[in-house]
Amino acid sequence: MGHRYKSDTYPATYLRRPIKLAAETLGVGQHDPLPQVRCGLHGNWIPGVTHASTARNTTHGLPAGAQRRVSANRQIAIDPETAFALLSDLDNHWRLADPFVDVLRLRGPFGARHGGEIRIKGPLGVRRTARTTITATRSPLLITGTAQFGRKTTAQVSWSLHPNPGGLQVELAVDELSTGPLDRVLLAIGGRRWLGRRLAAALNQLACQLATEAPG
Repeated sequence: MGHRYKSDTYPATYLRRPIKLAAETLGVGQHDPLPQVRCGLHGNWIPGVTHASTARNTTHGLPAGAQRRVSANRQIAIDPETAFALLSDLDNHWRLADPFVDVLRLRGPFGARHGGEIRIKGPLGVRRTARTTITATRSPLLITGTAQFGRKTTAQVSWSLHPNPGGLQVELAVDELSTGPLDRVLLAIGGRRWLGRRLAAALNQLACQLATEAPG
Protein backbone atom coordinates (compact mmCIF):
# COMPACT_ATOMS: atom_id res chain seq x y z
CA MET A 1 0.00 0.00 0.00
CA GLY A 2 1.33 3.39 -0.92
CA HIS A 3 4.41 1.92 -2.63
CA ARG A 4 6.05 4.11 -5.29
CA TYR A 5 8.10 2.65 -8.10
CA LYS A 6 10.61 4.27 -10.41
CA SER A 7 8.06 3.83 -13.19
CA ASP A 8 5.86 6.35 -11.39
CA THR A 9 8.18 9.05 -12.75
CA TYR A 10 7.60 7.95 -16.37
CA PRO A 11 5.94 11.15 -17.65
CA ALA A 12 8.68 13.40 -16.30
CA THR A 13 11.65 11.16 -17.09
CA TYR A 14 10.91 9.40 -20.34
CA LEU A 15 9.31 12.31 -22.19
CA ARG A 16 12.34 14.55 -21.73
CA ARG A 17 14.32 13.03 -24.58
CA PRO A 18 11.61 13.21 -27.32
CA ILE A 19 10.66 16.73 -26.23
CA LYS A 20 14.33 17.76 -26.27
CA LEU A 21 14.75 16.19 -29.74
CA ALA A 22 11.67 17.98 -31.04
CA ALA A 23 12.86 21.28 -29.61
CA GLU A 24 16.29 20.86 -31.21
CA THR A 25 14.69 20.01 -34.56
CA LEU A 26 12.47 23.10 -34.37
CA GLY A 27 15.51 25.22 -33.56
CA VAL A 28 14.99 26.22 -29.92
CA GLY A 29 18.04 27.91 -28.49
CA GLN A 30 19.81 28.25 -31.82
CA HIS A 31 21.10 31.59 -33.04
CA ASP A 32 19.48 32.80 -36.25
CA PRO A 33 22.17 34.21 -38.55
CA LEU A 34 21.42 37.00 -40.99
CA PRO A 35 22.58 35.38 -44.23
CA GLN A 36 22.73 36.78 -47.71
CA VAL A 37 19.72 35.62 -49.72
CA ARG A 38 19.90 34.77 -53.40
CA CYS A 39 16.97 35.81 -55.57
CA GLY A 40 16.35 32.80 -57.76
CA LEU A 41 18.82 30.25 -59.03
CA HIS A 42 21.01 32.76 -60.85
CA GLY A 43 19.82 36.03 -59.30
CA ASN A 44 21.52 38.68 -57.20
CA TRP A 45 22.35 38.27 -53.51
CA ILE A 46 20.54 40.56 -51.07
CA PRO A 47 20.80 40.98 -47.26
CA GLY A 48 18.64 38.67 -45.13
CA VAL A 49 15.86 39.73 -42.77
CA THR A 50 17.01 42.18 -40.11
CA HIS A 51 14.80 41.14 -37.19
CA ALA A 52 12.44 38.36 -36.07
CA SER A 53 10.79 38.21 -32.67
CA THR A 54 8.05 36.84 -30.46
CA ALA A 55 6.10 38.89 -27.93
CA ARG A 56 3.51 38.23 -25.26
CA ASN A 57 0.32 40.25 -24.96
CA THR A 58 2.03 42.37 -22.28
CA THR A 59 3.36 44.54 -25.14
CA HIS A 60 1.17 47.14 -26.81
CA GLY A 61 -0.04 46.92 -30.37
CA LEU A 62 -1.62 43.45 -30.39
CA PRO A 63 -5.26 43.07 -31.50
CA ALA A 64 -7.92 42.41 -28.87
CA GLY A 65 -7.84 38.80 -27.70
CA ALA A 66 -4.37 38.04 -29.06
CA GLN A 67 -2.24 35.83 -26.84
CA ARG A 68 1.14 36.26 -28.48
CA ARG A 69 2.76 37.65 -31.63
CA VAL A 70 5.40 36.20 -33.93
CA SER A 71 6.78 38.71 -36.41
CA ALA A 72 9.60 39.54 -38.77
CA ASN A 73 10.48 42.79 -40.49
CA ARG A 74 12.94 44.15 -43.03
CA GLN A 75 13.79 47.28 -44.94
CA ILE A 76 13.03 47.30 -48.69
CA ALA A 77 14.02 50.10 -51.06
CA ILE A 78 10.65 50.44 -52.79
CA ASP A 79 7.63 52.72 -52.58
CA PRO A 80 4.63 51.48 -50.53
CA GLU A 81 2.25 51.66 -53.50
CA THR A 82 4.27 49.10 -55.48
CA ALA A 83 4.64 46.78 -52.49
CA PHE A 84 0.95 47.04 -51.61
CA ALA A 85 -0.09 46.28 -55.20
CA LEU A 86 1.92 43.06 -55.15
CA LEU A 87 0.74 41.94 -51.70
CA SER A 88 -2.94 42.79 -52.17
CA ASP A 89 -3.17 40.49 -55.20
CA LEU A 90 -3.28 36.99 -53.69
CA ASP A 91 -2.34 35.48 -57.04
CA ASN A 92 1.18 36.76 -56.29
CA HIS A 93 1.50 35.00 -52.94
CA TRP A 94 2.73 31.70 -54.33
CA ARG A 95 5.84 33.67 -55.32
CA LEU A 96 6.45 34.46 -51.63
CA ALA A 97 6.10 30.89 -50.32
CA ASP A 98 9.22 28.95 -49.32
CA PRO A 99 9.54 25.13 -49.61
CA PHE A 100 7.76 24.70 -46.27
CA VAL A 101 4.56 26.46 -47.39
CA ASP A 102 2.26 25.42 -50.25
CA VAL A 103 -0.53 27.63 -51.62
CA LEU A 104 -3.18 24.98 -52.38
CA ARG A 105 -6.01 27.12 -53.76
CA LEU A 106 -7.39 30.64 -53.86
CA ARG A 107 -10.98 31.82 -53.42
CA GLY A 108 -12.66 34.54 -55.41
CA PRO A 109 -12.36 35.72 -59.03
CA PHE A 110 -8.98 36.31 -60.64
CA GLY A 111 -7.66 39.72 -59.63
CA ALA A 112 -10.07 39.95 -56.69
CA ARG A 113 -9.18 37.00 -54.49
CA HIS A 114 -10.40 37.16 -50.90
CA GLY A 115 -8.87 34.05 -49.35
CA GLY A 116 -7.50 30.61 -49.96
CA GLU A 117 -5.99 27.50 -48.45
CA ILE A 118 -2.36 26.84 -47.54
CA ARG A 119 -0.44 23.86 -46.21
CA ILE A 120 2.46 24.32 -43.79
CA LYS A 121 5.01 21.48 -43.73
CA GLY A 122 6.85 21.55 -40.44
CA PRO A 123 9.65 19.41 -39.01
CA LEU A 124 8.99 15.95 -37.57
CA GLY A 125 6.44 15.29 -40.33
CA VAL A 126 3.98 17.89 -39.03
CA ARG A 127 1.44 19.02 -41.64
CA ARG A 128 -1.12 21.75 -40.94
CA THR A 129 -3.67 23.11 -43.42
CA ALA A 130 -5.23 26.54 -42.93
CA ARG A 131 -8.14 28.36 -44.52
CA THR A 132 -7.18 32.00 -45.02
CA THR A 133 -9.46 35.03 -45.42
CA ILE A 134 -8.66 38.69 -46.07
CA THR A 135 -10.51 40.77 -43.46
CA ALA A 136 -9.31 44.35 -44.06
CA THR A 137 -7.05 46.47 -46.25
CA ARG A 138 -5.86 50.06 -45.92
CA SER A 139 -4.08 51.10 -49.09
CA PRO A 140 -1.12 51.35 -49.26
CA LEU A 141 -0.16 50.55 -45.67
CA LEU A 142 -1.93 47.49 -44.25
CA ILE A 143 -3.42 44.11 -45.18
CA THR A 144 -4.91 41.87 -42.49
CA GLY A 145 -6.52 38.46 -42.61
CA THR A 146 -7.17 35.32 -40.61
CA ALA A 147 -5.83 31.78 -40.82
CA GLN A 148 -8.02 29.01 -39.42
CA PHE A 149 -6.29 25.70 -38.56
CA GLY A 150 -9.01 23.15 -37.89
CA ARG A 151 -11.70 24.08 -35.40
CA LYS A 152 -9.63 25.35 -32.47
CA THR A 153 -6.67 27.37 -33.75
CA THR A 154 -7.06 30.82 -35.29
CA ALA A 155 -4.46 33.46 -36.04
CA GLN A 156 -4.52 36.95 -37.45
CA VAL A 157 -1.93 37.63 -40.15
CA SER A 158 -0.94 41.17 -41.13
CA TRP A 159 1.36 42.89 -43.58
CA SER A 160 2.25 46.39 -42.35
CA LEU A 161 4.11 48.85 -44.57
CA HIS A 162 5.91 51.75 -42.85
CA PRO A 163 7.35 54.32 -45.31
CA ASN A 164 10.70 55.95 -44.46
CA PRO A 165 13.40 57.86 -46.34
CA GLY A 166 15.04 54.62 -47.51
CA GLY A 167 11.83 53.08 -48.88
CA LEU A 168 9.74 51.21 -46.35
CA GLN A 169 9.93 48.86 -43.40
CA VAL A 170 7.72 45.81 -43.94
CA GLU A 171 6.45 43.82 -40.97
CA LEU A 172 4.81 40.41 -41.37
CA ALA A 173 3.11 39.37 -38.13
CA VAL A 174 1.07 36.42 -36.88
CA ASP A 175 -1.08 37.06 -33.80
CA GLU A 176 -2.38 33.96 -31.99
CA LEU A 177 -6.08 34.45 -31.26
CA SER A 178 -6.85 30.90 -30.10
CA THR A 179 -4.86 27.66 -30.04
CA GLY A 180 -5.94 24.04 -29.80
CA PRO A 181 -4.06 21.54 -27.59
CA LEU A 182 -1.85 20.13 -30.38
CA ASP A 183 -0.86 23.53 -31.74
CA ARG A 184 -0.22 24.83 -28.22
CA VAL A 185 2.34 22.05 -27.65
CA LEU A 186 3.98 22.52 -31.06
CA LEU A 187 4.32 26.26 -30.53
CA ALA A 188 5.68 25.83 -27.01
CA ILE A 189 8.50 23.43 -27.98
CA GLY A 190 9.89 25.66 -30.70
CA GLY A 191 7.16 26.18 -33.25
CA ARG A 192 7.13 29.93 -32.74
CA ARG A 193 10.82 30.20 -33.52
CA TRP A 194 10.33 28.00 -36.59
CA LEU A 195 7.36 30.14 -37.66
CA GLY A 196 9.52 33.25 -37.29
CA ARG A 197 11.92 31.75 -39.82
CA ARG A 198 9.07 31.17 -42.27
CA LEU A 199 7.97 34.80 -41.91
CA ALA A 200 11.55 35.93 -42.50
CA ALA A 201 11.74 33.75 -45.60
CA ALA A 202 8.53 35.30 -46.95
CA LEU A 203 9.97 38.80 -46.47
CA ASN A 204 13.15 37.78 -48.28
CA GLN A 205 11.05 36.49 -51.17
CA LEU A 206 9.06 39.74 -51.17
CA ALA A 207 12.29 41.75 -51.38
CA CYS A 208 13.42 39.60 -54.32
CA GLN A 209 10.15 40.08 -56.17
CA LEU A 210 10.14 43.83 -55.57
CA ALA A 211 13.81 44.15 -56.61
CA THR A 212 12.72 43.40 -60.17
CA GLU A 213 10.18 46.23 -60.02
CA ALA A 214 12.37 48.89 -58.41
CA PRO A 215 13.22 51.83 -60.70
CA GLY A 216 16.72 51.89 -62.17
